[in-house]
Amino acid sequence: MTYNDLLIEKRRLKVLQHDQLIAVKREYRELREELEPVKKVISFIRRLTTRENNSLVQAGVNVATDLVFKNFILSKAGWISKLVVPYLIKNYSSHLTKDTNAAGVLQRIIGMFKAK
Repeated sequence: MTYNDLLIEKRRLKVLQHDQLIAVKREYRELREELEPVKKVISFIRRLTTRENNSLVQAGVNVATDLVFKNFILSKAGWISKLVVPYLIKNYSSHLTKDTNAAGVLQRIIGMFKAK
């Protein structure tokens, strides 16, 4: 084997390495796209099970949630539903109030009840 043969082999291996790197990047991008729905579901579940800051707006939403859901919507439901549903709604709404201002939250709440 000559020195020129080694140089040719080195170039061939560099091209092969570059092609494999491009293939790995493409597969990684495709995998991320395929897992996007799973990421959204996990994000939604995280919003249901955790709470954000406790601002004045959130305190108002908590009181409204207790009044509306416990006393009206879930009035004939079992005690587990009366505990779990408002808890989940309060957690999810805490993320909504973090992302928006007070007027936007009020408009969303009014919009939810107008639709029904």
